[in-house]
Amino acid sequence: MANFVDGVVFTAASAGTGNFVVNAPVTGAMTPSQAGAVGGLVYRYRAESLDLTQWEIGYGVYTSGTVTVARTVVLFNSAGTTAKINFTSAPNVGLVPLAMDLGVRISSTAPASPQPNDLWWDDDTGLLYIYYAETAGSSQWVAIAGGSGGGTSLLPADANPLMDGAVAIGSSLDYAREDHVHPSDTSRVAKAGDTMTGNLTIDNADPGFVMNKAVGVHANIFGGNAGGVARWYTIYGNYDVEGGANSGSNWVLNRYSDGGVSLGQPIVVYRDTGNVLLQNSLLVGQDINVGGQAYSPLTTLTDGSTISVWDCSLGQKAKVTLGAAGRTMPSPTNVIEGATYYLWVIQDGTGGRTITTWNAAFDFGAAGAPTLSAAASKADMLCFEALNFGSGLKLRYMGIALGFS
Repeated sequence: MANFVDGVVFTAASAGTGNFVVNAPVTGAMTPSQAGAVGGLVYRYRAESLDLTQWEIGYGVYTSGTVTVARTVVLFNSAGTTAKINFTSAPNVGLVPLAMDLGVRISSTAPASPQPNDLWWDDDTGLLYIYYAETAGSSQWVAIAGGSGGGTSLLPADANPLMDGAVAIGSSLDYAREDHVHPSDTSRVAKAGDTMTGNLTIDNADPGFVMNKAVGVHANIFGGNAGGVARWYTIYGNYDVEGGANSGSNWVLNRYSDGGVSLGQPIVVYRDTGNVLLQNSLLVGQDINVGGQAYSPLTTLTDGSTISVWDCSLGQKAKVTLGAAGRTMPSPTNVIEGATYYLWVIQDGTGGRTITTWNAAFDFGAAGAPTLSAAASKADMLCFEALNFGSGLKLRYMGIALGFS
């Protein structure tokens, strides 16, 4: 059924086929807002030109924010069709009840263009129906009473509804038919979102679980909580925006603190390359069988009177090309005990370049630092093992290979 207000007739703001925007009430009448019309509800209307040569009867939703009556469905018009009339001048529009609103429609077939809560009595089966619309958008005719005609009758009002997946005698007369579930049935999960207290089992030959996120800065998130507080969340398609060439929407494992605060992403798998990024140390309790190549990136240090700091977290290998004699090698950072580190020292095209000062973080033992190759464009490789004892964690010198070219 539609909704009703009294005494509403207004002049539309414009002609044409657009929705009716309220301009002003005609003399002796009111606008929808003055009569108490509620935004979001459906109202019937009759629109007519001043000379009555053009008219239209239909219904649509009233929007209070824009003071507009939508022309969603046209039932009749002066052209004998159900299309919107192209008014040549701004019409007068009244909100009126129609015959379909004033009682139960009686026929052997379902009425056309029903509205929520419309009533229809099927004179063939004797069933009384109501047009039921769900919040999710689905709508249908639902039999609510009757059954004295030639068709199959409904179950009586005291039939047993389903409650928590089982028949519950006398629980309620609401939704008494056996193909309905009582509103308080906790064995069902609401489609619009709910919390389950039992396990979810998908019994299918090829079971699947698919999440469909919106395009843009969105993510498919599958989380694990403890006591309602986040612990581990797997993100199948993260917030990285897709930019073509298979980029964005990467796979991420996110970890959380005792308080549910994100501690970062220890693992990221990139959709475009398939590369796996480990943000933390990898602790392996068994052998690693590498089918390809396992390597550490070679970090390039910047030459200067003091060479740039070697950040070992970027790789266990580094190189520097000396451009003058008397260079200083500063203390490296993020050294891990037990790791082996390699430093390539390269002479420029002139040669004779030296590192005369090594930070105490480099331990060359009793023999002291080695003498580097002096020839132009030669390269030496120094090997170190990180060991924490005595004077602390240092890169302990293991040896040098000289004169590569």
